[in-house]
Amino acid sequence: MTDRGTRSTHRVRPDALLEKTNQSAYWLGFLMADGSVSEEKNEIRLKLGIKDADHLRKFCEYLGLPITRCHKYEKEALVSFSNKNIKKELSKIGIGPKKTFTAEIKSDRLNSNRFFWSGFIDGDGTLHSGNPNKNQIRYSIGAVSGGEKILKQFQNFVFKETGILLKILKQQKVNLNYTVNTGGKKAVRIMQLLYKNNPYALDRKYKIAEKAAKRYSSKLNGSPINWQTASSEPYIWVEPRSINKKFRVKGTNDFDIGSFSTIEIARSARDLFFELIDKDYSQLKAKNEVLKTYAEYFPKSYNKGTYKIRYDAKRKKFIVRVYYQSNIPGIKGKDIYILETPHKDLAMAVQEIANRLRDANYIYKGRRDRIEDGTFIYDHALPYNWVQILKRSGLSKYKILKLEQLIEPFE
Repeated sequence: MTDRGTRSTHRVRPDALLEKTNQSAYWLGFLMADGSVSEEKNEIRLKLGIKDADHLRKFCEYLGLPITRCHKYEKEALVSFSNKNIKKELSKIGIGPKKTFTAEIKSDRLNSNRFFWSGFIDGDGTLHSGNPNKNQIRYSIGAVSGGEKILKQFQNFVFKETGILLKILKQQKVNLNYTVNTGGKKAVRIMQLLYKNNPYALDRKYKIAEKAAKRYSSKLNGSPINWQTASSEPYIWVEPRSINKKFRVKGTNDFDIGSFSTIEIARSARDLFFELIDKDYSQLKAKNEVLKTYAEYFPKSYNKGTYKIRYDAKRKKFIVRVYYQSNIPGIKGKDIYILETPHKDLAMAVQEIANRLRDANYIYKGRRDRIEDGTFIYDHALPYNWVQILKRSGLSKYKILKLEQLIEPFE
């Protein structure tokens, strides 16, 4: 059906936007985000920034309109057409006039279609790459809408497909808007959901999604990324590869607070952060207060391959200590004295053995206790059974033999 007297509407394909295909779903999602439907006329418009003019041409091709119908201006590109039947069907599924603050998709088929939501994100969403720290890139995905209902539908869709629960926030500028946003592995998982094997997607956002997946050693069109590195505690994430700061605490909207050595300290830091937020602290001010309060509990770092020995120039001796982290909130970690010797080679060998004993969960007693114990060698520095302990820990026979050879000359 065509409307006579309107602008070349007879050129629109009869099934355009009405067919039940993924391509149709994609463009309907885009129209839900950035399209407009006239209240009095049968006109339907899609207007994009000038940088996305090529994408608008694809919409023209899908509709069966000539490329000349994609009008380019100084800052924007526009396609418009009139069709009474299409307008009527769009209104039935929720894409009608004045939808800015009431947008809601009324089609179960589209509500569960990832191509529809990829079109919506291409229109009203953002895929962003930022540099929160030097030499680090963080990717995020989000959306903004004047209507809360459409974002709740997107929230439900994402949760059903991935298990990720996006938080909807209010944002007051000139008018009240609603936003969702998340970053890191969660963002990559959502990008995979929306953009995997999606030939209709906006090219510049598709490329960002590819880079985001690569940043986390994954592929956009590959297996879903394992984003579930969270602990059982809300807002606390586990960093399996971290030696010292295993528990990363987040605020709302994936706001980074800090990383801590134990779950107890992380839990206390998180609770303090949200107590301050309830007292109307800004997120940044609350974070700074948390870091100030818990500064003494940040663990000292150590590197397994680095010898942490100190030289006392006055006494001409090398001093060996080993550091133990505290697993109790409110109690700092501590250095345990191991040995002092004028021989640097012995100090370095004992330091490595002591560090490996600690990594194997061996706990040194205090100096006096070790003297009384009487089962330590080299001025109560190493337990007599250190070789057996390291063998049980899985250290290679070759490495143990090498350490034995380093300390043998001093026996």
